[in-house]
Amino acid sequence: MQPMRSELNRKLSPEAKRFLMTRTSEEDEILRAFLRLEGGLSAERCAELQKLGVEIQTVAGDVITTLVPVSALARLVELPFVEYFEFSRSLYPEDRE
Repeated sequence: MQPMRSELNRKLSPEAKRFLMTRTSEEDEILRAFLRLEGGLSAERCAELQKLGVEIQTVAGDVITTLVPVSALARLVELPFVEYFEFSRSLYPEDRE
């Protein structure tokens, strides 16, 4: 595995870095992720993300929830307005007995 490019290293959460370093499948998986954007989401930025195959699900200020193809991840974090990428996690209610 080659060393991660600077933007990948700086913008990816530790969990995302581990995923990419240990990934063995060549299949283009779809990742559920949070993106933090500098300055929020504009129509122009939305179009750039969609060109990469990113599906925007929720927008909350400068954070968006997305579906991201693994194949687009490196190009995605190289976008100047993308500040951080982190996997989203499912939340389950606690068992109450």
